[in-house]
Amino acid sequence: MTGTLIGRTLGQYEIRQELGRGGMATVYKAYQPSLGRYVAIKVLPPYHAEAETFIARFDREARAVARLEHPHILPIYDFGREGDLSYIVTKYVEGGTLKDYLGQPFDLQRATSIVSQVASALDYAHDQGIIHRDVKPSNVLLDHGEWALLTDFGLAKMAGVSARITGSGVGIGTPAYMSPEQGQGLEVDRRSDVYSLGVILYEMLTGRTPYEADSPLSVMVQHITKPLPSPREANPAIPVAVERVIIKALVKDPAYRYARAGDLAVALQDAVSKSKEASQAKASPSAETVTKATTPSSTREQTRKTPPSRPVEPTKTPPGGKRIAAAVITGIVILALVAAACVTIWTLARPKPATPAPTFTVAQALTATAQTTGAVTTPSPVATAEATATALVAITETPTATPTTAPPTDTPTPTVTPSPTAMPTPVSPAEPAAGTIKVFGGTEMVYVPSGKFTMGSDSGDPDESPVHTVYLDGFWIDRTEVTNAAFQKCVEAGACSRPINSSNTRDNYYNNPTFADYPVIYMNHYDAEGYCRWVGKRLPSEAEWEKAARGTDGRAWPWGDTFDAGKLGIGRGEDTARAGSNPAGASPYGALDMAGNVLEWVADWYAPDYYAQSPERNPQGPATGVDNVLRGGRWWDAEYDLRTTRRWHLGSNTRTAYLGFRCARDR
Repeated sequence: MTGTLIGRTLGQYEIRQELGRGGMATVYKAYQPSLGRYVAIKVLPPYHAEAETFIARFDREARAVARLEHPHILPIYDFGREGDLSYIVTKYVEGGTLKDYLGQPFDLQRATSIVSQVASALDYAHDQGIIHRDVKPSNVLLDHGEWALLTDFGLAKMAGVSARITGSGVGIGTPAYMSPEQGQGLEVDRRSDVYSLGVILYEMLTGRTPYEADSPLSVMVQHITKPLPSPREANPAIPVAVERVIIKALVKDPAYRYARAGDLAVALQDAVSKSKEASQAKASPSAETVTKATTPSSTREQTRKTPPSRPVEPTKTPPGGKRIAAAVITGIVILALVAAACVTIWTLARPKPATPAPTFTVAQALTATAQTTGAVTTPSPVATAEATATALVAITETPTATPTTAPPTDTPTPTVTPSPTAMPTPVSPAEPAAGTIKVFGGTEMVYVPSGKFTMGSDSGDPDESPVHTVYLDGFWIDRTEVTNAAFQKCVEAGACSRPINSSNTRDNYYNNPTFADYPVIYMNHYDAEGYCRWVGKRLPSEAEWEKAARGTDGRAWPWGDTFDAGKLGIGRGEDTARAGSNPAGASPYGALDMAGNVLEWVADWYAPDYYAQSPERNPQGPATGVDNVLRGGRWWDAEYDLRTTRRWHLGSNTRTAYLGFRCARDR
């Protein structure tokens, strides 16, 4: 087919350029006049079309794969046949594949991010009953070098009808990444794709595949029979814990591998995190070691020991001293026992004072209230009275000291003692005005009042429709995404795990004071839930997030219906921007960064057809699911993906450099 399709039309698609050629398809860039867009077309070799069995399977598999809707799966737009050519139309993505970046070992963070993204795509497909069978670097597109898109689902299975393993090559799958059971022609399941993903991880961290030979058949035989070469021998910088993850992923018996791709990703994330913590702890100087600054004339690290507080050599005891010391110690013990007995007798015999009644102070009441209701930035007399009334009714005894693991509060503590006759009667507070700013748990939140709003879009992706009306009770939502500084308090309290330190372009991000007020990233759904719960909040529902972003007038972007890149985060481009850096992009309620900094987890499970069955009042999403919903868009996204109605979904365990969150709480 070399050059023969350039300038031709397949269906409505005008072939413009050849993009790549593989064993099962040739990929072209084409133009679709009806929608005015470029697409990618994978054209299968003509010999496949000669088999009626293949044609039937092609239609069946293409329809099944086209139903896959996942942020890390390249979407299929169309498929068809023309003459002896069968083709599949997909989204056109400018950028290379993972294969283009291989050859040298990746850093751990980037490898972990890519594996996590591909794993979430595989788990989603597997749960739909689809096994990829040809997971390899050339089938992983890297949009902007960061966002992984898995492609070519089902092509290997389709090709299996008219191609078989021969002595010169393999027609099903790719030998370098093929599982032992697939190489032997046995039945495969999701664990075969897990093996292939493990090979990709091995190659990303070592710069080479585990098995290499002169022929594809020889490579396949090594996968079946030869022990796995040690990853650390190829790259000693790989932590031992990470090597264990690779070894388990590449066990030849699938029964002993990770059962799901997501299990591999979570194990890798944990291994990298623990290895990094151990490395940082090892690198930190001890109390007895001081590292001198390196002078220009020397690069050797100098250390000196802190002088011991007493002589290193023990003082020698003269002859007979041991017997004397023993006698002295015995006498001291006897005296101590006698004294303790006397104290006990006196304590039991002395008169007992009357037990005082429980007391409380306004200071204690307001302190407790601050932990549950927050601190108003501009308090009014009415709000102060309501807060005091609530506190005085709720507290009936002197509260104990706040534990060190409590979330932060920002309310100053007065010290006035109330008169018992001055206790006010609790009243039901009026609903705050839209956009009221209040501090809860140390961070600003804005108020979104109760009422109806229009949710969804009929001009976006299919899962954004139908447009429907939703009623929500009033709620508070964080004004910005949770920052590194805010999350660090939870880590210091022992309630949250320390995230990966780097970001997309910054090696030192989370631990760097320069980025303290930037959004915390590498958050999975459980990280987000845990922090919000610790600080006395929760994740917003998908409906709450959308209302906070678009208001009641159905706007397309938080600031209105006209896209304006000048209202996005200041400094965005290749990485995150400071949280709340551009107030011009505020939503109708004053929420910031709701378009284009990091994707934000919400509470709901994802279902593409949920809007058709969503309840009218306070929808909470499906009862269960595979993925969770995310909202908001990333720093590099264009206007379409930054719309207030855009829905994303990922596996709950996914952690990448563009995943963050904000919290909400009830009125």
